[in-house]
Amino acid sequence: MNKSIKEIIDQISCISMINESMNHMFDELQENVFFRMNYFKDERKLEIKKKLNEKYFDQIFLTQSFKNTVIPQSFVCLNADFFKTMDNFQLKLESLSGALVIVNNNDVNVGGNIDIFTQFVLQSETTLFAVWDWDNHHWLSLSCQLAAVSDLYFPSHSENLFQLSKFNPSATQVVQAGTIQWKNEFLQKNKEYILNIKRTNGLLGKHIPYENFKLRNSIVTKVSEKFADVGFVGPQFHLLSTEERLTQWAMFKAHLIVPVLNDVPIRFFDALCTGGIPVVPESLKGFITNYGLHTNDVFYYSSYDIMHIEELISQVFIQFDKDGQTGIERRFLLGTSHNHVDNRISKIIEICKNEYL
Repeated sequence: MNKSIKEIIDQISCISMINESMNHMFDELQENVFFRMNYFKDERKLEIKKKLNEKYFDQIFLTQSFKNTVIPQSFVCLNADFFKTMDNFQLKLESLSGALVIVNNNDVNVGGNIDIFTQFVLQSETTLFAVWDWDNHHWLSLSCQLAAVSDLYFPSHSENLFQLSKFNPSATQVVQAGTIQWKNEFLQKNKEYILNIKRTNGLLGKHIPYENFKLRNSIVTKVSEKFADVGFVGPQFHLLSTEERLTQWAMFKAHLIVPVLNDVPIRFFDALCTGGIPVVPESLKGFITNYGLHTNDVFYYSSYDIMHIEELISQVFIQFDKDGQTGIERRFLLGTSHNHVDNRISKIIEICKNEYL
């Protein structure tokens, strides 16, 4: 082993701390309370299954994060504050009777707790609640609450599955993120625009800053020294129109993807849907091979690449130009046909049917 690397490893003081904390966690998660909790959840499942039939899944409610979803089944999109206030609680509770309700973690979280949502679940005897959690990779306390209270729990990322499975055995059924900011119908109508827009030899990578993820922030800052369209952005991005956001994405050949930890973020799929080439950490290679990507349609960066980013991105531009419209359309089809929120919600409904019918 190179001496300099050995010296660096010796400076990593958290290794023993990680081992101690993991051992403590393993010990805690073997407590009998988890067995008892899942026994009660099994009883609830058996009671709900007695009342179910195919028509049960004809009535589907989705929360606001899924408002751009289009699926074969008809559904009702709940108001943004439906699970955030106790106003008209009984009426809202009755409106969900006999339905499948799919919620996103952001739509039931009130200041870091889900007390109101929990009341809906506990007082609903004929409603099936499924949670699709986009933040299980870093907001573990909230994710554990959601897994514990929900009938079915679907994390978006592969992190923390052992811990979450103790709160809900369904937690190992990962449903990855997908494009949500554009309806699939909108993307299909703008396919020719996406195929033919004049693209710049630039790298787009506007990320929301998160104080807790200093490595991510430092990578974005370093790359921004070479590419002006990489950096941090505030909530104003969401004030842009659908068309403006599409143009902003589609005019670039390459997109820098810097996850908060080691997750595959939504922006990865947004890059595909708009025909660009995502540039992601090499640590994601094992996950991304499952998406059916052509080898030319994603590039991976290492720590070395971050310090010499222009060299890597010049290769991305060369590959983009070489594949031309064929590559743009290939990525567009993969994004819109297989990695849109429509696909993910349909998958969740199918799993719910298989589990309860």
